[in-house]
Amino acid sequence: MNTRPSARLAFAGAATLAVSLVTPSAAMAIEGPPPPTVDTTVLSKLHTDAVSTFWTDGRFELATAADLPEGTGVRLDPASVAFDIDDAAKTVVPEGYGFIGTAGEEMWLAPETATSEGDGYATLWPGFSTESVPAGVLVDDETTFTLEGVEGPGDLEVYTGGGVGGVERLWSSDEGLSSFTIARSHMHANWAFTAPGTYTLDVRADARTAGGAVSATTAYTFVVGGVAPATSTGTTLSATPGRVALGSTVSLSSRVTPAAATGWVEFFDGTRSLGHDVVQDGRAALDVADLPFGTRQLKAVFTPERSADFSTSSSNPAPVTVVEDLDGVDFGIEGLATSYVAGEMIDLRAVGVTPKDGERLWWLIREGEGEGDYAMSDADGTLFGDRLTRDATTALDGAQIAVGLIDEDYRTIQESGWTTIRVTGENVGSGESMTISGLESSYYIGDPIELDVSHRALRDGESLRWVSRGLPYSTTWAELWEDQIPRGDGPYAMDTGALLYAEAALQIVDADGGVVGQTAAIRPELLERELQVSGVRSVYRAGDTLGATSDLFPAREGVAYQWLIQRGWEQEAIEGATDPSVELGVTADLDGAELVLRATDARTGFLIAQTATVVRVTDAAPGEQIVLLESLAGHYHQGNTVKLRASADPIASDTDTYRWLWQRPDQDGFTEIAGVTTAAHDVRAQQALDGTQVMVEFVSSAGVVLATSETVTIHVDDHGAAPQEKLSIAGLADTYAAGDEIALDATVTPDSVLQRWEWLLQSPGEDAPTAIAGQNTPELRMTATEDLDGASIAARLVFDDGETYIESTPVTLAVTPAAEQPAEPAPPIPGEPDPSLPGDADPSPAPPAEGDNGPGDAPGTDDAAAPEADGTDRTDGLAVTGSDVLGLLALVLAALLAGAAAIVADRRHRAKRS
Repeated sequence: MNTRPSARLAFAGAATLAVSLVTPSAAMAIEGPPPPTVDTTVLSKLHTDAVSTFWTDGRFELATAADLPEGTGVRLDPASVAFDIDDAAKTVVPEGYGFIGTAGEEMWLAPETATSEGDGYATLWPGFSTESVPAGVLVDDETTFTLEGVEGPGDLEVYTGGGVGGVERLWSSDEGLSSFTIARSHMHANWAFTAPGTYTLDVRADARTAGGAVSATTAYTFVVGGVAPATSTGTTLSATPGRVALGSTVSLSSRVTPAAATGWVEFFDGTRSLGHDVVQDGRAALDVADLPFGTRQLKAVFTPERSADFSTSSSNPAPVTVVEDLDGVDFGIEGLATSYVAGEMIDLRAVGVTPKDGERLWWLIREGEGEGDYAMSDADGTLFGDRLTRDATTALDGAQIAVGLIDEDYRTIQESGWTTIRVTGENVGSGESMTISGLESSYYIGDPIELDVSHRALRDGESLRWVSRGLPYSTTWAELWEDQIPRGDGPYAMDTGALLYAEAALQIVDADGGVVGQTAAIRPELLERELQVSGVRSVYRAGDTLGATSDLFPAREGVAYQWLIQRGWEQEAIEGATDPSVELGVTADLDGAELVLRATDARTGFLIAQTATVVRVTDAAPGEQIVLLESLAGHYHQGNTVKLRASADPIASDTDTYRWLWQRPDQDGFTEIAGVTTAAHDVRAQQALDGTQVMVEFVSSAGVVLATSETVTIHVDDHGAAPQEKLSIAGLADTYAAGDEIALDATVTPDSVLQRWEWLLQSPGEDAPTAIAGQNTPELRMTATEDLDGASIAARLVFDDGETYIESTPVTLAVTPAAEQPAEPAPPIPGEPDPSLPGDADPSPAPPAEGDNGPGDAPGTDDAAAPEADGTDRTDGLAVTGSDVLGLLALVLAALLAGAAAIVADRRHRAKRS
C-alpha cells in the first residue's frame, strides 16, 4: 500500500519549504527578532471534532474544535495542533477488514465509539463537525469533506460501522476513497493507521451558498504511537574578524545541529538584537557593521519554527573587539592595579576612544556582579571625563567599575567591560594623626556606635568636622547632615543610620576649611534586626477592634515603641500606643491606611526598625457573612509558631466549623489541613512552608460554605541556614542473607508538613544513587539479593514537584549468600533398590541368607533372577512373595470363569424366551 504525496511535511510549515531551495546568504538576513515559535497543542485522550467547519465574517473555514479544561468546543488552529494517537490505541486488524491490512497485523485505531477512562477517554476520540456553520447558510446544509493527500509512514482508513450493519468507508489513503458528504451534524468514525509515525492529512471542505461555491483547505497532523519530545538542538557561533575598526563589517556564521532543524537564528550583541536569519541545512549568517566600541559579546540563539519539533538553544559568546583605530589600544580602562592597600590612590584613565561632539565619558560603579550600577560623582555632581581618582578604602573591596560613552541624552553608546577593585588592609587616616578607639567591627542598626578620637590640641582657627562619602559612588567627602552628626564632644555616640549608604570620618579643618588631618574611614558591618507584626486581620468592619502584636529579632533591651497611622506621606502617632502591642478601634476611614510600628533606641532615639501593615475595612452590608484571617508576620524563622487565626462575622454558631486550606509553591492546588475545624491552628515554621498560601472556609453544619476568606502567605527565611528537620533510618540489620526481607523505617525530627518520600539505592561501582521504584512511604520493604552487598540506601523527603527537601545519611547493606539447600537425590538406576522407598535402606547387595544359593551354586542358577529363600522377588526394590503371585493368578482365573458362566446363562435365557 502506498500513501499519496502531500504538499506539506509533518511539523514543517510552508515557509520552511519556500526557503529550502534558496542558497543561504547573509544578505538575506532580516532585522529584528524572528517570527514567534508555533507552540503545538497536543490533543490526547479527549474528545475533538478534529475536522470542523466554521462560518466567520462571511468566510467558510476549516479548523479544529476540542473539549479542553477551559471550555467545550474550543476552536483551535490545526497548524498548531497535534492529534496524539498513542499506543493505547494499538490493536490488530480483525478478520474481514482486508481494506486495512492482513488480519492480525498491527494497527492504531481511534474508535468511532469512545471508552471513558478517568477524566477523559482511553484514546483520542476524533470526529467531524459542521454544526458551527449556522443552519441555512449552506445549500441543503451539506458539506463534502475530501482527503486530498496523506503523507506518512503507513496507510489511513476512515470508516464507520463494523457491526451487523457493515462498514461504510469514508476515506482511504490508497484506494481512491477520498470524499463523503454530510448534512449539518456532528459525527464520529474509526480512524485506522497502519504504522507509527507522523501523518499529515490535507483536507478540503466544499459547500454551496446562495451566492455560489465555497471551499476551504487545511492540513491536520496526527502523531501515531505517541508524541515524541522535541529534538534537542545545539547552536554555535563564529565571528570574523575578531578585532575590527569602528564601522567595519563583522561576519557572523552560526551552525545548528541537527541540520534538519527548522527555524531561525537570532544574533545578539549583549541583549540588543542584530537581526535574524532562516536556518537552511543547519546554517544561518549575518553581516553587521554597526557594532559599537569595546569588546562585544555576540551570541546566536536558535528559535524553532515549532516547539514540538525542536528545542531552543544558544551559542557560547563570541567576543569581537571594536576599536577606534586598529593600530591603537582597545576601548577600556587603563591604570587599574590588581589590588590596592587601603589608603593608596586609585588613578584611572579611559583609553581607546575620542568622544565626538555631544558625547561624553562617565564612570560607573556597582557593589558586585549583578548588582545595580551607579554613576560616580564628585563635589560638582556626576563625574564626567576620562580621569577618575579616589583613595582606596575597604568599602570598595569587591566593587566593579566601568567607563561608558554616552550622548547628550545620557543614552549609552558604548561601555567598557566591568573590572573588579580589590582593597586589602585597614583604612588609614591622612594628615595630622587622628586615632579612633572603641570602634567594633559590626553593629546592629539602631545600636549607638560608641567611639572616641584622640588628636593633638586644636590651634587657633581650627575646628572639628564630621564628613561622609556616599558608597560606592562618591569620590569626595561632604559634611554630615546636622541630624546625623554624632552626639557628644568625645566620646561620641554615632547613629548607624548615617552609615547605611556611606562611610564617615572626623576631620581637623583650618579657618579656611582646609583639611589638616582626618581619621580613617568609619564603615563597620551593619546588621539588621527584624520587626514583625502579626494579628492584623485581612479585612475589618467598622466598629471592630484591631489588635496587633510585634516581635523584634534578635531581641534587645532599651527599646521604645510607637504605633502610627500613615495616609499617603502623612504620619500620625496613635496616642498612648507605645507598647509592643496595640488595640485600635476600626473606623471606615482607616481603609487603605497603613498601621506603622517604629522601634527606636530608648536612650538616643536612633531608629532600630520600622514596619507597616495595610488596614482593610469592608463596606459589606450588616449581617452579610464574612470570614476573616489575621495577618501573618512578614516572615518567620524555623521553630517559630505560625498562628493561623480566623474569625467569622456574624460570629459562628456551635455547629459551624472552619475548613483550613493551604497550598505550597510545589503543589498544583489547595489541600485541606486534616483534622482542623476550629478558628485557630498553630503550625511550626519550617522552610518547606515558605511561600505557602493559606485560606479558610466558614462551613455550616450541613456542609454549605457560608464564606471564604482572602489568602495569606507564610514566609520562612533563615537567611541561608539549612532546614532544621533531620532524617534518620532505623531497622538496619548487621547482615542479611540473600532472600531475607530488608525492612527499614525513616523518621523525620521534628515533624515535617511534607509527606512524599523517596528511597535511594547506590550499588557498588555506581557513580550516583537511583530512586527505588514503588517505594514512596517512610517504610522500605525489599528482598535482599547478593548484588546488594555493600550497597548504600538513603531516604529523602521531597516536595510534590520532586525537588529534594532533606536527605538522610546513607546506611550500608551487608548481604551474604543464601544457605545451601540439600541436593535433590539422583534418580534410581533400574534394577537397583531405591533407598528412598521402604525396604532395604542399604542399596548394596545383602549377604546370602541360610539356604540361599551362594558361591558354588549349581550351574544354570542365577542369583539376580532367582527368588530369595523366603520366596521374595526383590525386583526394583519391591518385596513380592511367591504366594502373592499365585494368589493374584487365582483371582484372575476365577474372574474369567465367572464371566464365561454368565455368558452361557444369558444365552440359555434368551433361547427360552424365543
